[in-house]
Amino acid sequence: MTEELPAKISQNLRNAIHASIAREERSQKNRIVRTVVATSATLIYFLIIFELLHAHLLPAALMAATGALGFFLYNRPEPRIQVGGIWSSWIYSRLILAMVFLMGLEFLVCPHFALIDREHSLGFNIFQSFQHQFMSWGGIETCMFFCGFSFAGMAALLSFALVSKTLHGSGKFKVFRGICFAAISLIPVLGLQLSETHLRAYVGHWFLGGILGIAMAALSVKIIYSVILKVRDFFARNSRHKNSV
Repeated sequence: MTEELPAKISQNLRNAIHASIAREERSQKNRIVRTVVATSATLIYFLIIFELLHAHLLPAALMAATGALGFFLYNRPEPRIQVGGIWSSWIYSRLILAMVFLMGLEFLVCPHFALIDREHSLGFNIFQSFQHQFMSWGGIETCMFFCGFSFAGMAALLSFALVSKTLHGSGKFKVFRGICFAAISLIPVLGLQLSETHLRAYVGHWFLGGILGIAMAALSVKIIYSVILKVRDFFARNSRHKNSV
């Protein structure tokens, strides 16, 4: 006789399956409309950030396309539950949408992290000193690398934290695939930088730093989550031992 699942886990699984069935009952047209509406809102948001300049329509469209991919995966009918090592469309959507949203916030706080000069910001740039420090280490090439590392790394750290349970149980290939999906969000920023003629020669440095930042963030979240689980298990064992004495 198979062992029954704990009540809480069993209930969460049943709820996820029921929600998936409900989404399956929605028409394909309904899912497309929801994706288009959300993508349009994303496009408008980033056009405002890019100051509605004609030269920035391509990167804004690329950002909207990235968001569209995330919304499409999110609206797919499947159980929305995190299981170690299982990368579902819902998990990928959380990763992509979180990266898009967080990088949008970073643009508002500090456009210079993408080496873009913009007046449209929240007005409390606390990272300006970092850019000056990066420049002092080796000029524009070094600055581009470390700005890409910081810009993508911070967004990826929080994004991978949202899927930490899935990341924890994943092998090397699945972690690599997760990093690749997160890196999709860098494409619009590359498009934006390519629209700036003075940055085109250094885009590769920024992209390399961004990829390394995402990879470091994924590995950091995986290690930290593993340590948290070990600490939790340690205290749980001690608690059971004290109760048994």
